[in-house]
Amino acid sequence: VLDVSTYLLAEENINNLVLFHFHTLIEFSLLGLIYYFTFGNAGFKKAILVLIAGFAAFCIVDAIWIEGVKHFNSYPRSAENIFFILLSFSYFYKVFNESVIQRLEKHPMFWINSGILIYFAGTLFLFVFDNYILYRYSGIHYETWVIHSLLNIDRKSVV
Repeated sequence: VLDVSTYLLAEENINNLVLFHFHTLIEFSLLGLIYYFTFGNAGFKKAILVLIAGFAAFCIVDAIWIEGVKHFNSYPRSAENIFFILLSFSYFYKVFNESVIQRLEKHPMFWINSGILIYFAGTLFLFVFDNYILYRYSGIHYETWVIHSLLNIDRKSVV
């Protein structure tokens, strides 16, 4: 839905970046809930819910007062990347530390987590520097998003 919507708005020369503010919040919440149901520790689960609520507030503040809805939301995207990189490592630590899963390659969450780690680690610097690249080096801005497209294919095929 996001890809089609952003494409249609771009074809009409309408700024489509507002959609990414919603996308980031929804993506963060849904992926956060996946980890919420994956971890058994009650304290960890509560922390995830608090972080989802805090991230929602951060997204709203960013959209209204910091970057605005007409600019790419690089701060929330970067924070999201860091959060899911850390959460992915936490999952791997949990799985390898507990050694409960016998055939890791047959466990769906292992592959979901791997896809999340590859995508968010691979796009971290793209999101951190996107606005800078756009305004300083606009000639290569499109090329940098090829990286995102390649990593996004990986994530969609895994998740």
